[in-house]
Amino acid sequence: MPIVVKGDGTREEFQLDKLLRSLKHSGADEELAQQIAARIVQMVREGMSTTHIYREAFKLLRKEERTTAARYSMRRAILELGPTGFPFEDFVAELMRAEGYETQLRVVVAGRCIEHEVDVVLKKNGKTAGAELKFHNTPGFKTDLKTALYVRARYWDIEWGAKDRNEKAGIDEGWLITNTKFTGNAIDYASCSGIRL
Repeated sequence: MPIVVKGDGTREEFQLDKLLRSLKHSGADEELAQQIAARIVQMVREGMSTTHIYREAFKLLRKEERTTAARYSMRRAILELGPTGFPFEDFVAELMRAEGYETQLRVVVAGRCIEHEVDVVLKKNGKTAGAELKFHNTPGFKTDLKTALYVRARYWDIEWGAKDRNEKAGIDEGWLITNTKFTGNAIDYASCSGIRL
């Protein structure tokens, strides 16, 4: 298989199974995913970008099944919400509202040491979560350990501030939401320290 260039600039061998998985994940049935993948394999060339491969797969998928194609293109559409993170914050708040959460955007919360602006406060079933959102408009970018560390520190400061003031903590748990992926270290730390990704 030829070597292709990923969104983050790294190079790897073209992986047919990744293409098939993404097509099926978007809703294409096995037969349609196999048909599209077979056509893509014929056109993949050494040094081709995965973005170009995605576009070609999307064109083929759109010709066959428009609803599935829309799901396949959602990730790319979210990348185009930028350049700032505010539209992404608004999008996530609406998404969570559709899931039954009460949401508030950009809420200032007192901590022990400083005030913190929480991107989205989510309330449901008597629990309140504070969500820090990290929007990236570069494919292949990963949210790393230092982001998980600072989110954990923020919510500890909020919790300690509430305790100092003899108040019930206004936020029960911290969430970290991104439109890209997390590094392995960020996932491990969040899992261990109680941050929901």
